[in-house]
Amino acid sequence: EGQRMAEPCPLSTRELDVLRYLSDGMVYKQIAGEMQLSVSTIRTHLHNVYGKIGAVDRAQAVLLARDRGWI
Repeated sequence: EGQRMAEPCPLSTRELDVLRYLSDGMVYKQIAGEMQLSVSTIRTHLHNVYGKIGAVDRAQAVLLARDRGWI
């Protein structure tokens, strides 16, 4: 089909996991529980994600990642 090449993903496995949970509609606290990390660690991961992919918020980060075939 017309599957275009996914861009190489600059995100770590951890960062992708956080984004996947976000895309499932989970809030930071739920993601932290799921990944057995602190909420501040989740916040840090997402802050790094936004910086790496140029997103301004969680919705845009999820959209970009989906659009590029990373999640």
